[in-house]
Amino acid sequence: MVLIAGTKDILRTDDMSRGTIAKQATLLESSDEQYLEIYAKKDGSKIADLKLPGKPIYDGMSVAPGSVFISTEEGELLCLGQK
Repeated sequence: MVLIAGTKDILRTDDMSRGTIAKQATLLESSDEQYLEIYAKKDGSKIADLKLPGKPIYDGMSVAPGSVFISTEEGELLCLGQK
């Protein structure tokens, strides 16, 4: 699996207007609209798309069997996985 945490990349569109670039910059600075996306390593298909309650810090994610741990800029440690 491949895991990506953070803001959605809205710049990968045909619309590279100033408005779109400004919106991406705002999202990058915000704690809103933060996600964990999980993709299959074999074919790149999306397995999951989860909204996070805070902004993940750079290099603040680790994986253990059945769980994903994410540190946020708000000082929280999220544990996501099977119950």
